[in-house]
Amino acid sequence: PKVAKPAGGDANSSTSANTIVRDATLSDSVATRAAIHAEELLGGDGAYVEDFPGSPAVDDDETFAPVVVGADEVSEDPTFGEGEFAGRSRGGEGRANAGESARPAAKAVQSAQIPPAPTASYDEYKIPEISKILDTHEVQTADYTEEELNAIGKMLEEKLENFKVKGRVIGCETGPMITRFEVEPGPGVKVSRFSALQEDLALPLKVSSIRILAPIPGKARKFQTVFCRDVFMSEKFKPAHDKILVALGKDITGESFTMDLAKAPHLLIAGQTGSGKSVCINALMASMLFSKTPDELRMILVDPKAVELKMYENIPHLLAPVITKPEIAIQALQWLCYEMDRRTEVLASAKVRNIGGFNAKFEAGELPDEVPEEDRGHRMAFIVVIIDEMADLMMVAGKEIEKSVARLAAKARAVGIHLVLATQRPSVKVITGIIKANLPTRISFKVAAQIDARTVMDHAGAEKLLGRGDMLYKAVNDPDPVRVHGAFLSDEEAERLADACSDQNVFYPQVESFDVSGGEEGDEEGGGSLKNEKLDKLLFEVAQWAISVNGLSTSAVQRHFSVGYSRAGKIVDQLYGLGVCGPSKGNSKPRAMLIGMDELMQLERSGRFG
Repeated sequence: PKVAKPAGGDANSSTSANTIVRDATLSDSVATRAAIHAEELLGGDGAYVEDFPGSPAVDDDETFAPVVVGADEVSEDPTFGEGEFAGRSRGGEGRANAGESARPAAKAVQSAQIPPAPTASYDEYKIPEISKILDTHEVQTADYTEEELNAIGKMLEEKLENFKVKGRVIGCETGPMITRFEVEPGPGVKVSRFSALQEDLALPLKVSSIRILAPIPGKARKFQTVFCRDVFMSEKFKPAHDKILVALGKDITGESFTMDLAKAPHLLIAGQTGSGKSVCINALMASMLFSKTPDELRMILVDPKAVELKMYENIPHLLAPVITKPEIAIQALQWLCYEMDRRTEVLASAKVRNIGGFNAKFEAGELPDEVPEEDRGHRMAFIVVIIDEMADLMMVAGKEIEKSVARLAAKARAVGIHLVLATQRPSVKVITGIIKANLPTRISFKVAAQIDARTVMDHAGAEKLLGRGDMLYKAVNDPDPVRVHGAFLSDEEAERLADACSDQNVFYPQVESFDVSGGEEGDEEGGGSLKNEKLDKLLFEVAQWAISVNGLSTSAVQRHFSVGYSRAGKIVDQLYGLGVCGPSKGNSKPRAMLIGMDELMQLERSGRFG
């Protein structure tokens, strides 16, 4: 360490203070001296600086900035290093031995001068108290006395009598700004006659406006809750092998109400937020879990919101994990179309018309030899697809979804595949005409407007429902809807049911991938099929981009090149047929690139890209 002297002092008056301490009393001198900060070393008003040989004189009101000299300049300048600073370097070796005993004390002082890093400590957050923040005010009393309110009530009856409307004031309630009078209409008086006198009554009563409410809100009786247990324990819920019973609730007479999804054969559920749509889906899930084993029924759950159906992710009935991504949901619907066609061929080989006839022949042991071995050893299980939010899928790929749903709704009934579509936005863009034509069975909860009710049920009425599970059910063989009060299933009950199904020591295989574009048939026919197919204009550009990012997927091509899902899928299939990329690796995993940029340019020069 170097000892500095006050700025502007005599440089020759304290030579001993301007040199490096050589004896063992370093600890005493350092301990009595304050720490030298970076600001003091660089100079400043009133700072301590050290005089170097050849430095200019420093006045009291000036700041000296030391000159930084490189090693090359020191070797070129013979005058540099002479004098006091050079003597220090020559005497460094002798000072090393003399200062060994002082090093521990100097290190201790140096460590003591560096303050420890501050440790942050926080307190628990406290909610501010209302009494300490907000000011108090005087208690406000009503402007009207009881006698004045009675007088206004009599005046109201007189004015109604003047307009030939008989009514009697039976109650009065005063609020901070509004005073409400309860009027009982006389015999034979319509409520609409009161509503027509709003402006005529405001003038004689000397008020700005009058609003007539009929009936009085808050005066209705308390609704009863319909529990799922009551419906499940009733005689209407009797499961059978050829039925998929769903407990909906109770009708207006209090009788349990169920439906058979196998005869529906598909179900459309619509309703605004908070109307009971999610509870209905949980009741539908509970109905199938209470009546069907995984050998009899398998499920595919699509939950774009990722919170409604998460509790069912480990049940053995699932053909795949709960789907939350729209692109995987599109693949699942395409796979269902493929499975529908495969099952149709199996039923044709078994010489039956539907899944019921196939299972009947299986139980009787009368399946012909033409049936494939993979389908001969077990019953053909139902497949139920539940899509919790249809609007999200339609916004991502409306044409692909509409095409797949239309195909499944038209042909999937015979092979035991059933759809349950739910949406919060029953608009025409979500529920198109083709979808409505193939989904005759519908459930409508309370909707916001009459146009939404007409979109779902083809006539008005759903906008006047009471909410809390109040629904209109329209069956395929009944043109008039039925009023049903939906059954309630709590989240705790749904979780216990899902855990009871998941904790069983059973194993049922799931579908590894919903991608049906690859496979052995694609390997054999992929190259030849491209000869008669027109190649896409973006094929070479997509191939270059895929090689640069070292991966290829349909959804990535759709997002990057702003094309539709069907066109992106065709581009990927064409690149797979050309051998540019490999087959699909599974759900949401990109395909591997099989060639590099040099091989791609050779294919382009050979004319493979058109």
